[in-house]
Amino acid sequence: MLQEGPVVDVSSPGGQLELEKLVALSPTRVIGLSGGPVEQAVVLDRISSSVQRVARTGRLAADSLAVGAALGRLRRTRHALTMLSASRQQLQSALRSRSAPTISIISPGLAADSIFTVGGATPAASTVAALDLRRPAAQAKAASSARSFVPVSLEHLPEHDADLVFVAVGPTVDPRWLYDRPLWRQLGAVRRRRVIEVDALQWATTSSLLGNWWVLDDLAAVLREDACPIVGSATFRGIQRLARYRALFGE
Repeated sequence: MLQEGPVVDVSSPGGQLELEKLVALSPTRVIGLSGGPVEQAVVLDRISSSVQRVARTGRLAADSLAVGAALGRLRRTRHALTMLSASRQQLQSALRSRSAPTISIISPGLAADSIFTVGGATPAASTVAALDLRRPAAQAKAASSARSFVPVSLEHLPEHDADLVFVAVGPTVDPRWLYDRPLWRQLGAVRRRRVIEVDALQWATTSSLLGNWWVLDDLAAVLREDACPIVGSATFRGIQRLARYRALFGE
């Protein structure tokens, strides 16, 4: 929501940075979160005359303000954070008048039989926590983890059942193998048809301001039962949502 130029994907199918794609863009300025491999940092220094590294803490406000300052959009970032807090409180107040469901968040891995849930720094986990929604006891440890994805053993899948099960999907996350497993079909949420697919990128990118807004809007749509989550920011509905964000946070 802070970016005003076109978006170009420079990632591999596995979600890793492909330096060749970035080099081809001949960027004059690079702003990135620190913590990547040393060899990437060396190449970045070579391809741009201005490389600015922003330390990632895993805390939404701190990371968002640091990136906003690097982009010269600090006032806009503060405004977006303030509005996010207000919108969370508004939804939380609306939920007090009804019985809040338990929320489970699952992400099938790239390899068959690999399953993950999300860690506490992700938009999914932080938003669920901010709304005082409960996750299954089996996801309690993951909720305090700094990792984006926390492994789940397939045999323990029944422990991750809930009133609503959100499955993170995307170009690199294909849930079909999971849906074919007998243990999956036995989940109460599956039998009640209370499984909702969501955008893996937006729900699981650590301390992402855009992701937190995206998850909040998805959860509001589901909990109010007036719309469906949006999977894919490049889809028609995704682009409409991004346009709304830009209008909301304009200076």
